[in-house]
Amino acid sequence: MLRALFTITWITMLYMGCTPAWAQHLVWRSYTSDQGLPSNEVHEVMQNSRGYLWFATAHGLCRFSGYECVPPADTSASRGTGAFLPIKDGKGRIWFPRLGGSVWRVEKDTIRAWEFNDAIALYRQQYRLP
Repeated sequence: MLRALFTITWITMLYMGCTPAWAQHLVWRSYTSDQGLPSNEVHEVMQNSRGYLWFATAHGLCRFSGYECVPPADTSASRGTGAFLPIKDGKGRIWFPRLGGSVWRVEKDTIRAWEFNDAIALYRQQYRLP
């Protein structure tokens, strides 16, 4: 009895392993500046805790909801400059550097300068860093 059950189980597993598996077909879409990206040159991609994808591009940062690209509010003088290496912290903020060495953060969908950027600029000038 036990041997017959083992044989039936073995034949069933062998049959299932030989049949082709039906899988989902992946769909790829390309997004460019025509669909709302600030630039076609994307440096980094990260996902925040709410599930949104953030793209760091040559012309700034934007959030992708799965349907559209939405740039956060940015009223700074550095608006439209490159964003690189975004990271998230425990409070849900996204931090990223811009060209020139300044550090910025996205907080409540608004880009804000880090309050210690002046100290970084003085350090860079004092030690002649690029």
